[in-house]
Amino acid sequence: SWRKHMTLLLALIAIAAYFSMPEEWRLRLSTPLPHWLGWSHRVPVGNSLRLAIAVIVPMIILAVALQLLDGLASIFVFLLSAVIVIAVFGDSQANRIFQQNQAEWAGSEWPSDDELLENALSLARQHHLRSQLNELFAPLFWLLLATPVAALGYYLLRRVAFDEQAVELSTEAGDDAAASEESLAVICLRLADWIPARLLALSFALAGNFTSTWAAISGRILRTETVAYELIDDAAEAAEPIAIDPSLTPAVGLATAMHQLESLLQRALVVWMVFLAVKTLWPGM
Repeated sequence: SWRKHMTLLLALIAIAAYFSMPEEWRLRLSTPLPHWLGWSHRVPVGNSLRLAIAVIVPMIILAVALQLLDGLASIFVFLLSAVIVIAVFGDSQANRIFQQNQAEWAGSEWPSDDELLENALSLARQHHLRSQLNELFAPLFWLLLATPVAALGYYLLRRVAFDEQAVELSTEAGDDAAASEESLAVICLRLADWIPARLLALSFALAGNFTSTWAAISGRILRTETVAYELIDDAAEAAEPIAIDPSLTPAVGLATAMHQLESLLQRALVVWMVFLAVKTLWPGM
């Protein structure tokens, strides 16, 4: 049906926006959101209701708009969905942070300490994996599962949770209400990440060393207490271990290792898209 084909096309638009959008466009897309989140944060209601206003109200508005447009013409539904998808996936910081890391590595004076380099690589790998989960794979999962409405909801929830975490880190102590709201947003984000993180870990197994990856994740993949970030970190390390080439300079070695990780992530994304294409184009699915 046309809806299945529209989902595939929206997924391709999402990937194009995530990887190819100019940086100045990304900054413009992220400008209106703080005004909405700032207003919702000042609403004099309880923390749970405030979070619901910030996340659920835009989802309801979008769902109603899509339903109204569906009564006019399908092309209007697609155009509005495409705008939302571009906004959600275009607001990404992963590529910019990766480039900043490369510039910092190139300008740093590295001592002859292998442990220091390994720690720098480990931190960069963990941060990049988590950014890819939160900015690409998780919203893509919710887009494919439940239309752009769910992708928008995840995006707003992610921004609320990350903004609250940033406030908590920038202040030595906060009031109980702020701590409670931050905790609620993070818990909701953790729940929203539960399935996408497991699918991403399985994708690493298919895109890399399946035997090693399955051995690393099989005992934890269905456990509710398993942290999503730790699971994908371990899965990526087992699927394709990355190390710094000692024959290269530290900066070049770190950048090369991170490019290997990026290659694994792109292969995992191909796995997702192949499954989506088969589901879309195969008759009867």
